[in-house]
Amino acid sequence: MGNRRFTRLTKAFSKKLENHSETLAVSFINDNFCRKLTTTRTTPAGAAQVADHQWTLEEVVEMIDAHHEEKLNAEYEAAFAAKFTPARKFPKTYAPTPKSI
Repeated sequence: MGNRRFTRLTKAFSKKLENHSETLAVSFINDNFCRKLTTTRTTPAGAAQVADHQWTLEEVVEMIDAHHEEKLNAEYEAAFAAKFTPARKFPKTYAPTPKSI
């Protein structure tokens, strides 16, 4: 296995689960979409007809940056809405109308 993030004997060991999962995702994307296999001379994603071309690392980085930007914007919008949404007030009570006798 080429990824040493599973062992604690290296400096690349991930202590946080989020960092570990993101590193594995990048590793899997690189293995399946960027690297050509020597036997089939195509990427595994191309052989499975999931991708129409061999991706470059620049495309992968742009995709990851776009995902993180969307995630941060969604978190910001949720925090902004929670902080600045006016507190819900009880419906206005109207003065009783005088009854005609």
